[in-house]
Amino acid sequence: MKATIDIEALDILQNDVAEIKSILKSKPEELFKSTWIESKRVPELLGISAKTWQNWRDKRVIPFSQFGAKIYVKMDELNKLFEANSISNK
Repeated sequence: MKATIDIEALDILQNDVAEIKSILKSKPEELFKSTWIESKRVPELLGISAKTWQNWRDKRVIPFSQFGAKIYVKMDELNKLFEANSISNK
């Protein structure tokens, strides 16, 4: 079975694919930001105080990376923390 597509629809599809490729090539930092977040955002996300977050970092509750004064945390690590502390149904 053969399918046909009209030339206008094909042009739109080709343009969309080209745009997606362009975005992926020009914004690798967006991929970085989707996996790593700045440490200062963590207390708000977890609903904890900045002091609690500092204590957790000191105790290495969650792994992090530090470059100078900037601290970053992987979103995967926050997800692991939630999973490890989840309470299941009976």
